[in-house]
Amino acid sequence: MWTGSTPVSLIHCGVTVAFRISVIFRIPAARNTEHGWKSKAAPRNFSDSRTPISGVVLNSVGCQVSRVVLADDHAELLREVQELLKPEFEVVAAVSNGGMLVRSVREFQPDIVISDFQMPGIGGIDACRQILREGCCRAAIILTMYNDMQLVAAALQAGILGYVLKVDAGEELIPAIRRVLGGAVYLSRGIRRKWIE
Repeated sequence: MWTGSTPVSLIHCGVTVAFRISVIFRIPAARNTEHGWKSKAAPRNFSDSRTPISGVVLNSVGCQVSRVVLADDHAELLREVQELLKPEFEVVAAVSNGGMLVRSVREFQPDIVISDFQMPGIGGIDACRQILREGCCRAAIILTMYNDMQLVAAALQAGILGYVLKVDAGEELIPAIRRVLGGAVYLSRGIRRKWIE
C-alpha cells in the first residue's frame, strides 16, 4: 500500500514524491471583475521577501496566510473551490481563462496558482509554465478531470508540483496546497495508483 511517507520515484520525470506540513489559513473580501473576481489585497514584491507587505492577512496564531489565484472556465466550480479554501487560504483572484490567469498572477504575486488544464486561450500548463518562469509565484497545481499520465508528465516537466483530480478535490486539494508550498510533489490518489500500476 502506498503511503505519504514513502518516497516514490516518478519514472517519466525523475521526480521524487515527498510530503511536508504547512500552516493553516483564512480569506479576504473581494471585488467582481468581468471574468471572475479579484481581492482588494495589495500585490507583493517577491523579489525581496524582507520588504514589509501592506494589507497582509494573518491567521488566528499570527502567521501570514498563503495567497492563491484560481483559474477555471466553469463558474460554479470556481465558487465551490473558493468555498473549500475559505477557512485556510486567502484567494486573491478567480479567473476564467489563461490570459487572465497570467495577468492576475503578475498583478498579485500569489504564493500558489491552482489552474484547470483546459481553458480558453492559453491552457493551464502553458500559463503556469510562463508564470513560474517569470517567478511571479512560488508554486502551481493543476486541478483537472483528466487522469492522463502524459498530462501529468507534461505538468511536472513544466515545473508544476501538484496534479489533483477534480473528483478528489474535496479531500485532497488543501493537503496538496500545503505540500506543494513546502516544495514537495503532490499527485492525486488516482494518479498515484495508475503510476504504480
